[in-house]
Amino acid sequence: MPQGKIKVKAQLPSGTKQKSGPRKIPKLKKGPHILKPKKPRHIDGAKLKEAISKTISQNVESQVISRAATIENKSLNVLKTNSTTKKKKKS
Repeated sequence: MPQGKIKVKAQLPSGTKQKSGPRKIPKLKKGPHILKPKKPRHIDGAKLKEAISKTISQNVESQVISRAATIENKSLNVLKTNSTTKKKKKS
């Protein structure tokens, strides 16, 4: 004959949800991943960094175009592409 009280199984307090089954591990995605900053000072720093990189790339591009124009005897045609096209989201 057992001595003492029977142990009661622990229960969650009312108003809480039980955990669902095991969590799925997300698959790794290919390609570059850019994490956006969340704090205001980091956002400002990211904007400044982006502006500086744009300016530098424009200057480098103009230098390359000018060098190519001086070397080549033909007229130089530069095609500008619209890099701000947005990708359509899959639904």
